[in-house]
Amino acid sequence: MKILLFLFFLIHFTTMSQDSTEFINTIEVEMTRCLEVDSNYSTQAMLQCVYSATDSWELELNKNYNELISQLDDDKRTI
Repeated sequence: MKILLFLFFLIHFTTMSQDSTEFINTIEVEMTRCLEVDSNYSTQAMLQCVYSATDSWELELNKNYNELISQLDDDKRTI
């Protein structure tokens, strides 16, 4: 039950925080579609949708991070 409540708030605040004219990322669209499928009504199926979106966000983050790092000088690459 806690997981369902968490997912509800996650989706609710994600959609509420975006202006209706703002671009909605395709990862969010795919996650929403996945969650809306009738066969994905179980908690396990919902979590799988969220995990899939999380993996996609991880790939997106790494792609942008690597792009940024490639543009930096060697002395600025160290943390």
